[in-house]
Amino acid sequence: MEKIISVIFLIIIVALLIIILKQLFLKTNNHFKLLKKLYPKEINNVNSFWKLMLPHNYLLLDIEIMFWYSLPFYYSKIDVKNMPKSALPYHYLLKKLNVRILIYVVVFVVSIFLLFVVTTMF
Repeated sequence: MEKIISVIFLIIIVALLIIILKQLFLKTNNHFKLLKKLYPKEINNVNSFWKLMLPHNYLLLDIEIMFWYSLPFYYSKIDVKNMPKSALPYHYLLKKLNVRILIYVVVFVVSIFLLFVVTTMF
């Protein structure tokens, strides 16, 4: 019985890890689109977020924008009133993705904790 419960928890943990990685991928993609709308001059020649990760493109950004972009959680750097209208859908989508990522990470941590409790209990 212990083995079955451990395998179930491991499957849940792997599935949650895949979901978290997918959400982070979506966050990075949408964050790049927002970045492109907010700072068009800084990343003029960059078409995708894959190209932004190249050192010669990434280092063109200033330190504050680099830090803001590379965090796993999105926070609003500019007041919504001052954002261009074309950037607002990405802003709201990133706020929704923040909530999803937070929920999945909490469930992931609780699942790992329960896995250790169940395996040490038996």
